[in-house]
Amino acid sequence: MDPAANREEKITEMHAIIDGDFDSLVKDLRGNMAIPSVLDETVSTALHPFGPRMTEALEDFLQRGRNLGFQSKNLDNFAGFLEMGEGKELLGILCHLDVMPAGERSLWVCDPFVGQLRDGRLYGRGAIDDKGPAMASLYAMKAVRDAGIPIRKRVRLIVGLDEESGSRCMRRYLESEEIPSSSFSPDAAFPVVNAEKGILRVRMDREFPKARGENRLVGIFAGERLNAVPDLALASFCGITEKQLSVEVGVREGVQVEPDEGMVVLRCLGKGAHAMEPWKGKNALLALLEVLRGISYGPAQVKETMDRLSVLLGKEHDGRSLGIAVSDEVSGALSCNPAFLRFEESNFSLRFDIRYPVKADSERLVGQLNNVAESLGCEFSVITHKSPLFVEKESPLVSSLLKACEEVTGEKGEALSFGGGTYCRFFPNSVSFGPVFPGEEETAHRANEYVTLESLRKMTHIFANAIVLLSKEEGE
Repeated sequence: MDPAANREEKITEMHAIIDGDFDSLVKDLRGNMAIPSVLDETVSTALHPFGPRMTEALEDFLQRGRNLGFQSKNLDNFAGFLEMGEGKELLGILCHLDVMPAGERSLWVCDPFVGQLRDGRLYGRGAIDDKGPAMASLYAMKAVRDAGIPIRKRVRLIVGLDEESGSRCMRRYLESEEIPSSSFSPDAAFPVVNAEKGILRVRMDREFPKARGENRLVGIFAGERLNAVPDLALASFCGITEKQLSVEVGVREGVQVEPDEGMVVLRCLGKGAHAMEPWKGKNALLALLEVLRGISYGPAQVKETMDRLSVLLGKEHDGRSLGIAVSDEVSGALSCNPAFLRFEESNFSLRFDIRYPVKADSERLVGQLNNVAESLGCEFSVITHKSPLFVEKESPLVSSLLKACEEVTGEKGEALSFGGGTYCRFFPNSVSFGPVFPGEEETAHRANEYVTLESLRKMTHIFANAIVLLSKEEGE
């Protein structure tokens, strides 16, 4: 048989294997989604650096890969990988098994840690970010191997446990393991993302004089993770009745006043979203500040600061009132997510997640944010800073991934920019590839995160195509 025809026959078989294995893929995915792999620093140990449930999710995934016949390695419960093939070069697929906290449970249609099937969708944390794509990648590797398609590189599926909160797992990987010559991460969007904005996380802290008296703000709690728009914000008062505060607040959508252990709590519900796209959510922190600006309370210094903060932040998403709005032709406009606010009697801490364009001057942004902090009487500091990523769209990696996607979808695509941050920043010649298709709802970091079964199946076909195309020798 003609070698080209034989190869095409094997590729057809590869896609048939994916369809035949799909029920097993979904079963394995639901099994891993049932493990709530949310970072819990309070129970981290030398053996379980991110907590026992994170370790459980990693070992569960690696065991499922071993059951399918792949070699595995666990890197001290920080990360792990599954591998197949032979050759000098290594192709990497970069995924993560940690998931975001569920947030406000009342906003979910189902238990966020079950993996519930409903109307052609699989709901739960990790469905699209990033357990679903990780399992799809694993079954794509299986299909390539079982179809007997010759590949000229080793393929390594690398899974980490700390993508949502610092990527310490990838730093551990880089300490001892081989760096892929090229890689992709199914943790963004199709058809391919060749530009990732810089990520700047900063904090502003202040200590107020301790105060006593009636009608006093004693606490604010808003946000849990910097990479998510907060969907809940609470303010606690003492020395005021529920009725008095209710009259001041009035009737507002998503706002409640309720008693709580001798105090009165003002509760604002928002809508969660990924920090890279804050306009897709409703920031409960900003809603709370707006309500606070319209009511009277003490201490005076606290009231003045909260009011000024509300005016500074407004309801913008581009940081214009903060003086940091900027954009470029490669990756678009800066996004600013006020993600976290804590106030406890005298201690105040505000934290931001900012995604800035690849050509922006990060030093100018930091300087301007420092000026804002000083105007609020706050100390300023940078929590983390990740520089932008950019791979030319004409590169062989990007071209091959675009082709892999087009062969399955039938649609010609163009390289995109992205406000998220993936493991690609840790590796050379690496770009994001999937899993969200054009026109699909982005549900990562939100209540009711889901993936459609149709999209899960389609991305598996695309990932298998990508492995084949990226593992060929030049000219083959």
